[in-house]
Amino acid sequence: MTLLADDVVWEVKGSTSWSGVYTGKDALTQQLLSPLFAALSAPLVPRAIRIYADGTAVIVEWKGDALTQAGQPYRNDYCWICEMNGEKIARVSEYLDTALVETVLGDKNPGAAR
Repeated sequence: MTLLADDVVWEVKGSTSWSGVYTGKDALTQQLLSPLFAALSAPLVPRAIRIYADGTAVIVEWKGDALTQAGQPYRNDYCWICEMNGEKIARVSEYLDTALVETVLGDKNPGAAR
């Protein structure tokens, strides 16, 4: 979290309950990361595939592995496009397998009205 700007804008692409725009560290933590960590039995283990940097843009392709609370494997492929502001990440566009997210992690807010 120390690499993120306080007013970071994090967009998870797609149309799942996990998708959306999270503005600021607090919103990112409360609305995305806390539900994600609660769904997993251990932290996601990242493995970088490729990292590209050009000017203020950094693109990271990576794989993440974890187990859900139910013991189901969660293995997703990610691409993050990061915009830097100095040494802080100001914006992230996150691409991932949203069908896998829905299948394995389910609804981020079960019981919530949509």
